[in-house]
Amino acid sequence: MRTGGSQMRHDHLFIGGQWVESESGEVYTRRDPATGNVVSRHDRATRAEAERAITAAREAFDHGPWPHMGAAARGDVLRRAAAELRERTDELARLITLETGKPIAQARGEIQTTANLFDHFTHLALEAHGESYAISGTYDALVAREPVGVVAAIVPWNFPIMMLAFKLAPALAVGCTVVCKPAELTNSIVAEVCEILRRAGVSDGALNMVSGQGTVVGAALAESPLVDRVTFTGSTDVGRSVMRGAAENLTRVGLELGGKSPHLVFADTARMDDAVDAACCNVFFNQGAVCDGGTRLLLERRIHDEFLEKLIAKTETLTVGDPMTDVHLGPIISEEQGKRILQYIETGKQEAALVTGGRRLRGGIYDGGCYIEPTIFDGVGRKARIAQEEIFGPVLAVQTFEDEEEAVAIANDSRYGLAAGLWTEDFSRAVRVAKALRAGTVYINDFGMGSVQLPFGGCKQSGFGREKGMLGLAEFLEAKTIHIQTAEARAHWAP
Repeated sequence: MRTGGSQMRHDHLFIGGQWVESESGEVYTRRDPATGNVVSRHDRATRAEAERAITAAREAFDHGPWPHMGAAARGDVLRRAAAELRERTDELARLITLETGKPIAQARGEIQTTANLFDHFTHLALEAHGESYAISGTYDALVAREPVGVVAAIVPWNFPIMMLAFKLAPALAVGCTVVCKPAELTNSIVAEVCEILRRAGVSDGALNMVSGQGTVVGAALAESPLVDRVTFTGSTDVGRSVMRGAAENLTRVGLELGGKSPHLVFADTARMDDAVDAACCNVFFNQGAVCDGGTRLLLERRIHDEFLEKLIAKTETLTVGDPMTDVHLGPIISEEQGKRILQYIETGKQEAALVTGGRRLRGGIYDGGCYIEPTIFDGVGRKARIAQEEIFGPVLAVQTFEDEEEAVAIANDSRYGLAAGLWTEDFSRAVRVAKALRAGTVYINDFGMGSVQLPFGGCKQSGFGREKGMLGLAEFLEAKTIHIQTAEARAHWAP
């Protein structure tokens, strides 16, 4: 995994239980988003090496011990890995921050959530029993739950190991074998988790990691006839490419894609200050790189001015700076992503009214990376680009509605359907609006609360399939119906 002792970190490929150097010799570097300094080097896998990893996973599933160990034994491995994650929280959080630029406190939270996911799916796997049916006096049936097989897990950079755990933990817990591909921007922390699982006792070939370009490694994973399921988190456009790649072999696919989630605040809310905090924290958390963030804030006209005034005041208290310190926002993960966000901000200035933020910060520490102020636009039209397109940065679009019907219409006027939130004291309205919103998750009188027990996923162009909870576990299980005739077989054809 790492070479050179005190030298710069250099991550290799993990195939068949071994860390191996890429045969191509091609290496790419990773820079600290906060300083621009090179902090690590990574082997870039070829398509042939991705296929080797798939073959290793296939062999491990078809002939290796992992699928046959039993859920309790596999759970012991995941629990040991969770324990090491917790023991090394500070060290691993620094690595996440070094790669992503997210504030260190948020990185610590990601470590804890990842460990909790490992424990959670360990318990769920023990409960994933089959079913038995007494069809008649001499005819019984069983429905067995079996691991789906080889899983290709393609994970994003915004929550690199939490998203990995969404896929890896349930797959390994039920006996699948896995090939994971991290985002090139966050290779080191994913490699570290793979090494932790290796030490915890994952059998050779049950877990593999290949780093590299999506058009090479990701395509190989999606297109392989040896893969039984592809699970992908990322942009909607790349999700389409994954589906196209998997279509030739009819490989099942789970997609968690983009979002442009609406956050509705009705005038009757008695918790305006809480709603302001939720609107601010949710959209600017992780520098705005949150797929289900409430990036469209819909305010009932009667409270628009008061709410916006409070929101601007709250936003302007947020600190932007060195992510290794106690700040609210760190640098954007890369210069390329920063330029993309700044382009959307310039577009927003043409479409709406900029009420706070909107600048790239300069001078001192800010010259080392791309630091962008939390930004709010008001008076955003329904068809404005900043209202329709996922920005994945600290940018909030504020819209106004007159009544419930218009609120739902604006909220649903999006190709995405990942999440939504609403604030009201009217319980009947809350339930009515929640049902009317086309989203995989709806928050009432909050935005962003969650639990490892609850399924997560979207509709429309936010994807399909679910992660977390028993529904998330079921994505990695195959149902097999077994018919049992307990008496002399009946005649199947009339004479």
